[in-house]
Amino acid sequence: MDKILLVLFLIFLSSCGRSDIENCADDKFSSYTSEPSIVYPNCYKYLPGGELTTQMIFDESFGRVKFSKKFYKCARDEQENEKKHFISQSLRKKISNQLYETYYRRCKSIYE
Repeated sequence: MDKILLVLFLIFLSSCGRSDIENCADDKFSSYTSEPSIVYPNCYKYLPGGELTTQMIFDESFGRVKFSKKFYKCARDEQENEKKHFISQSLRKKISNQLYETYYRRCKSIYE
């Protein structure tokens, strides 16, 4: 029981360190959606032949070919994992991302 309370306390403390502006920017960055990238190696197993070729990238970008739903689901999952990892970084690292900086500036204008 003590361990559970300690973990909950640490989670509470870690969320207290972020400002309203940073939380706002984190939320906006997390909710931003784009087409998932097709270059995640963990998802290659869902491709024909198990590898990504230059021709596949070219054909997919022009809408000539669509990969399996499993491949796109895997790519979206990988994209979400990248976002979670990005959000867990320090503000100094996050602010170097142009999209995040844009959200941060917008949130700053709201809270100040």
